[in-house]
Order: sequence, then C-alpha cells, then structure tokens
Amino acid sequence: MRLERLDLAPYGRFADRALALSAGAALADVVEVSTYLVSMADFAGYNEVYSEFFGYEGPARTTVAVAQLPHPQLLIEIKVVAYRPQARD
Repeated sequence: MRLERLDLAPYGRFADRALALSAGAALADVVEVSTYLVSMADFAGYNEVYSEFFGYEGPARTTVAVAQLPHPQLLIEIKVVAYRPQARD
C-alpha cells in the first residue's frame, strides 16, 4: 500500500541536466524515452512532468509497470536516448 504521492519533478529536472552534460545533447535531441514505474498509480504525476518537457510531437515513448526495480526504494527508472549528429567540416 502506498501512503505518499510520488513527486517526479526532481527526476525531470535531473534528466534535463544530464542531457545537457552528455555530449552537448539537448531535449530537442531526444528520440526515445523508456520509463519503468513500480506503480501505475504514479503515471499521472509522471505524465504531468513529462509534459513540461515534451509536447504532443515529442519523442517515441514507452511506459511500463514493473514488479520492482533493483533497489527497494526505487519507484521509477527513466532511460533517455538522444541523437545529435556530429558537425561536418
């Protein structure tokens, strides 16, 4: 039984910063987002934060419910794939 609402905002902010640090990628370079939620009751909160970063035309997205994640305190795992072509001379 869940007694607290999952606050996903920090995860979204972290993903934004991680992309900025990863080879100069930006949110516009994201082509796929895969999310694993321990409870689908958290989907609305996740979707709210996701919508702050990506609109209707956003990247391909998969969200699935899983029985558990590797650590008992983990409630969400997000994998982001970005593609940023190298500049040609």
